[in-house]
Amino acid sequence: RRKAKNEPQPGTVPTEEDSVPRSFIFKLGKVEKEVGELVKDLRYLMSPNTAKNLKERRKNAVKDFVSVARPLGVTHIFVLSRNDQNLGLRIARVPDGPTLTFRILKYCLNKHVHSASKKKLPSQLKEKFSQVSPLVVLNNFNEDAKNPQVKLMKITLQNMFPTINIETIQLKDCKRIVLFNYESSTKSVHMRHYAIKVSKCGISKSVKNINKLPDLHNLENITSYFGSSLADISDSEDEDNKVKLPSENKNEGLETKKIKLQEIGPRITMLLYKAERGLNSGEVLYHSFIKKSPEEIERMSKLIKEKREAKLKRKEIQENNVAAKRAKVEEKMAEKERKRSEKMEEN
Repeated sequence: RRKAKNEPQPGTVPTEEDSVPRSFIFKLGKVEKEVGELVKDLRYLMSPNTAKNLKERRKNAVKDFVSVARPLGVTHIFVLSRNDQNLGLRIARVPDGPTLTFRILKYCLNKHVHSASKKKLPSQLKEKFSQVSPLVVLNNFNEDAKNPQVKLMKITLQNMFPTINIETIQLKDCKRIVLFNYESSTKSVHMRHYAIKVSKCGISKSVKNINKLPDLHNLENITSYFGSSLADISDSEDEDNKVKLPSENKNEGLETKKIKLQEIGPRITMLLYKAERGLNSGEVLYHSFIKKSPEEIERMSKLIKEKREAKLKRKEIQENNVAAKRAKVEEKMAEKERKRSEKMEEN
């Protein structure tokens, strides 16, 4: 018997990697060139668990990406689109929602952050950092935790990234960090993306800058090269930046190191204005501009419930029809087998 194409293939047993959040990030409709660059920057931010080379066409719709998302293990989709007034970002959980729609108030691309920073992050390091998932930090979301939309926003943003195990995580895997800061006064969310840099303490800036043998023939002694004192340590090593970390030499145990954050980008300031229960559909849980009376909410909930029940009923009828056809085919095959066996017995 020929196997149906939709039957599960052997060897497709869920593994631990299947629980890692994966994403599609794409733009829809006609947008400016900068939005296309923002898509690339967001793909770098979500690396390595996103489709970096995903291609989209102007005619594509969200359902086209949703149809291929589930077989590929994609759990979230990010959609950037523009209307007449604003740039929007939709973050949806595949396949059943919820969907959060944000209005992007302002943004800054990676290249702008890079050009404005004094110390440039080498491209080799950026590529190396993208091979490890970033850590996520949520700040000030508990201030408005009584509001269900803030709680939903917090859970959605947190679940976009892989969970970490404090006991088993390796320091070499902590290369980047994504910060989401909620500002209760404006109800906006500020997103920042940083690289984590670890360096040794107690080394002066002059020593760090020695790449070749310095010219000392016009100097009286070595202290003239380094400045007033060898104890002059660079980069303002505050005690708050120092932590005890395992030494690169296993025999030395712990040593004091300095941790710095260098911004990579992109920067995004966004405002949640709509939350839906389903994937781009379903009950509207929150809307910042449209307020409905309790009677309207009850009427809408009843309508959505009726649609859901009708859909489940149609699905049940279809499953029963498929089961009946399958039983009929099996009965026919059994009848043929019985006749074949009787004919062989007669011979």
